[in-house]
Amino acid sequence: MNGQILVLLATCGFGLLMGLVFDAYRLLTRPCRRRRWLLAFLDFFLWVALACALFALLFVLNKAEVHFYVFFGLALGLLFYYRSLSRYVAGLWPKRPRP
Repeated sequence: MNGQILVLLATCGFGLLMGLVFDAYRLLTRPCRRRRWLLAFLDFFLWVALACALFALLFVLNKAEVHFYVFFGLALGLLFYYRSLSRYVAGLWPKRPRP
């Protein structure tokens, strides 16, 4: 049971980190909106990198077994980030003029 709680907490933290990374990515790629092909390319590699990082985390914690509580933890971490921290983190980034 303790292993499952550890995985749940770790995936909550990873969901929080995913929200932070996605916010930073969204703010950094704001100037690239006109180059849709570049944005699609960067989107693809962002999600591949996050999926690989999640797999590595799960591999270290529980031999890469995926259970319901893994998805629940990710969703809970993302929800917590977007409901409570996202507006503060987005406020830390300097405002860039749109091209």
